[in-house]
Amino acid sequence: MKKMKFALLLGDKPCRSLEDVIENFNAEDIIKNFDNGVLLRWFKTYDLDELYNKAISIDKDSVTKLNDLLDLFFDDTAKKEELLNKYKKEEREKIIHQEEARKNYK
Repeated sequence: MKKMKFALLLGDKPCRSLEDVIENFNAEDIIKNFDNGVLLRWFKTYDLDELYNKAISIDKDSVTKLNDLLDLFFDDTAKKEELLNKYKKEEREKIIHQEEARKNYK
């Protein structure tokens, strides 16, 4: 039976290759797709068995989960650090925005 290929959505970009994922990498979406099992299915669908085998060993509850996921896609330490810092900054901004929204709601 032929595998049904599907795009991995990162942001609003459909990714149908590893190169697409690397080019459009979005940490929040990668984490979401990993946690709900879509990333693992995507690896299997596109015969990325090496990445699949590495990904199944990543603990979904680990504090290093994002680092482990970055290791799947990037060899360049500087690039991984850049993406990790970008994600942390975005998360801080979300928290600040949520706190401001709560204050304005009261």
